Amino acid sequence: MMKQTPEEKREDIFLHRPGFGKREYKNTTKQEKSRKTSQLDMESMVLSGLELSGLKVMLLFVIPIAMISTAIFGAYTAYRINMLADLHVHYRALCIIPYGPLGNITETRIYTDKDSSSLFNDKNIENFNVKVDHNVFREEIEMDISDDESYASIDVHSFDTIRRARFIHDFKANQSAIIDPISNRCFVMPLDHETVMSPKNFVNFMTNAGSSYLNTNVDRIQRTLIVLTPYLTDLLTVSKFVGDECDDMIIYKTEVHTAGDFRNKIELKSPVTYAEYLGICIIEFNVMNMDYIEEYEHLLWH
Repeated sequence: MMKQTPEEKREDIFLHRPGFGKREYKNTTKQEKSRKTSQLDMESMVLSGLELSGLKVMLLFVIPIAMISTAIFGAYTAYRINMLADLHVHYRALCIIPYGPLGNITETRIYTDKDSSSLFNDKNIENFNVKVDHNVFREEIEMDISDDESYASIDVHSFDTIRRARFIHDFKANQSAIIDPISNRCFVMPLDHETVMSPKNFVNFMTNAGSSYLNTNVDRIQRTLIVLTPYLTDLLTVSKFVGDECDDMIIYKTEVHTAGDFRNKIELKSPVTYAEYLGICIIEFNVMNMDYIEEYEHLLWH
């Protein structure tokens, strides 16, 4: 046998078993695919997280904006409905009446404005080409002319001997009240249909004039008012409408007499006078015992 020299290199030949290399290749391929799939899954998870985060941010902006828009639209719709209802069932008028001596028949002008919520100032009166005279009788009327005809409210400015007041009439409960904003008192009495027109009758009276103002003769009559004590603490005898309007006021019941009947009973003193007009006549209420009421309240709370 020949010996190998040191210079010769030994070559080892390995013979693979059938299928061994193929399985190894398949395993390697599977590992590569698995690694790529896991990388794609990780990337998709990262992208999905970013998309969800962006969606949340968008929803945080969109949902409040949608809610605010819905609230604004709903409020506007309700406002329009109430405005239309108000135009249909409420009527406003301004009365300007020269205030002559008692017993003198005066010519009255009644100006109407259904759209204006406040007519009670000199500038508006000048717009009607009426000379501003602070001795004339001026009042602002607001009333319900729906099928209910529930109420009428008359604001009267102070002038001459007439004290500022607001008259309210509850046609459902047949009750009236004089609200004195200066003394914070409310005087309750039965509604007098002989001197106060119902809302629809008053509007028909105005409409038949066929003009923006009405010339008519108005009589003045007087009533004597006696305020009864004690003041009311139980409001069961007061209608809800009157009670709401007289909230936080001292409420008294009253007795109403004709001026002639009352003069025969007690000595007249300087009365506090309130007056209103609602289609029939100017009616003056002379409160004869206001001094007594002031003394009564002074003793009560001092």
